[in-house]
Amino acid sequence: MVERDYVMRLIHEMIRALLKLVLHIDWKEEEKDGMVQTVEDKELNERYQTLRKLVKEKKINEAENLLYEYMEELDQDENRAFGLSLLFYDLLTGLSEEYLNDSGFTREEVTEGVRTAASRYGYERFAQELMEGDWDG
Repeated sequence: MVERDYVMRLIHEMIRALLKLVLHIDWKEEEKDGMVQTVEDKELNERYQTLRKLVKEKKINEAENLLYEYMEELDQDENRAFGLSLLFYDLLTGLSEEYLNDSGFTREEVTEGVRTAASRYGYERFAQELMEGDWDG
């Protein structure tokens, strides 16, 4: 259990580093107009909030499917698509194993989702280096 939490913290820190270094996104949550705002990009923030709502409803698989749809729509702007996927998986790293399991999701699926997104947008090697090659959790 402690090792799995450690892996999730590593993934969380790797995501934050990728957001900052590669995509120049400062992740933050602040209340604005009665809504939690995560990034300055209004469209990305709205999409993220939709995903976040599904996660709160324990519909993580549905949220991940919607994420893939969003990624397809945003593919012409790979940085935005990659950024949205990182924000989504970062949200999942903060959830307990019990919450993930109750939602029909696992920590391994979080790790695999990050790996898939990093690979899709050409950052798998960078992500692996930040995680010291530990993709198996």
